[in-house]
Amino acid sequence: MAEVLKPIADQLPAEAGHSEFEPVARLQQDVSPILVQIYRESGVYLEAVQTLICTIANGTDPESACR
Repeated sequence: MAEVLKPIADQLPAEAGHSEFEPVARLQQDVSPILVQIYRESGVYLEAVQTLICTIANGTDPESACR
């Protein structure tokens, strides 16, 4: 997303509070809920992967080295 927005950002003025920032602020507001969901689901997935790795690596005591 940053790569897509970079050309637009490069055309914006350097000083804050300028009206050209409004579309970028609206875009950020619109995509924020989507990104929060992606980050949350990524965290859940990574936690499940770590648990699985610990279970496989530590056998009968999966929590021993994963705290």
